[in-house]
Amino acid sequence: MNEEVRKRIDLIKRNILPQNYKNTSIGIVPVDWIENKLENIGIFSKGRGIPGYEMQQTGKPCIGYGDIYTKYSYICEKAINHISDEVAKESTKIKNGTLLFTGSGETAEEIGKCICYEGNEDAYAGGDIIIYNSDEVDGGFISFQNGTQKIIRIKAKLAQGHSVVHIYENNIKAIPIVYPSTKMEQKKISNLLKKWNNLINYQKELIIKVEEQKKYVFDKILEPKQSWKEVPLKEILKERKEYAKKSDIYPHVTLSIDGIYKKGEKYNRDFLVKDKEKNYKVTHKNDLCYNPANLKFGVICLNRFGNAIFSPIYVTFEINKKYNPAILEAILTSSRFLNKVRKYEEGSIYERQAVKANDFIKGKIKLPVNDEELNRIVKVINLYNEEIKMQKEKLELIENQQKTMIELLTLGVVRVK
Repeated sequence: MNEEVRKRIDLIKRNILPQNYKNTSIGIVPVDWIENKLENIGIFSKGRGIPGYEMQQTGKPCIGYGDIYTKYSYICEKAINHISDEVAKESTKIKNGTLLFTGSGETAEEIGKCICYEGNEDAYAGGDIIIYNSDEVDGGFISFQNGTQKIIRIKAKLAQGHSVVHIYENNIKAIPIVYPSTKMEQKKISNLLKKWNNLINYQKELIIKVEEQKKYVFDKILEPKQSWKEVPLKEILKERKEYAKKSDIYPHVTLSIDGIYKKGEKYNRDFLVKDKEKNYKVTHKNDLCYNPANLKFGVICLNRFGNAIFSPIYVTFEINKKYNPAILEAILTSSRFLNKVRKYEEGSIYERQAVKANDFIKGKIKLPVNDEELNRIVKVINLYNEEIKMQKEKLELIENQQKTMIELLTLGVVRVK
């Protein structure tokens, strides 16, 4: 980064206009950039149909609103899921360059997440998706700019609801946008940011391969033997119902498919909390934690972070000190166990079906009783967990680099020639 750019960043941080820059509703941008609203430069429509159980591996490419949260980041070049011709008839067709916004979610901070579809063939968008097409501005550029902190805050403040949060077409229409006057510059910015997407996707694929190997090995070493003892889960797990208000005592964390993390730039949306006296659930190190509605997506893990608070919608179990947390996590997060416990899911909407804490601990599991055997298994478990942790830390580093570049490039702090 050259000295001129460093000085410009310093001025903008101090809210001082650099030469040839101007103030806009989403920040300081170059004077030759255009400020507008999405409703003035494109057309909106709605996704339809495609419940989760209709998705399959072959057929017409499709994107469900849950896919936007869990499978794609800014750009979708190839749809992972597919639907039959019959289901496609009840859905909405999309083309290359189409933007997709999520219309509902669990929290205001994630609402209105945006991706741009850049596939080579037409695809289909499901319900709870707001569709947007613009001929004036590159779709990839808009998608990346929607990842800036300013626009995330704008969408979060427009969100409505509590247990399920919604954002509507009229809200999205009002979202401001700033962009270069030429599509060439817009496309150059988008293409540059996509290089990080490629690195991120490569790293994710590497993690998937290690996790697949881990699953294969764990299935072998955790196959119950005749000598293993059957233990009721109620003897092992006890739901922790401890609450606390936000203070300096406990850090505020989030629970995701990647584990438990402190709410930093990626997750911290404390400005959204209207009730300053809100009670959060307390979780302690080595608790087993899960999201009742996202158990199907694998949002369950051991708390390796430490004592903290998180959303009261999550469940946190204290583990009986007689039992080893590492082997319990391996068993209780396995697809073998989760497929059994999901029979207790309640709810009419697939994406919102949840498993209550009391139902989670209804069954029994088998555990090794021989200490030597137990230690051998735990050693293998820890080796794989450490490898995956290292690869995920590398992924987070690349993602943070991309987020920084999104702020710099899509607001013109750094110009692309």
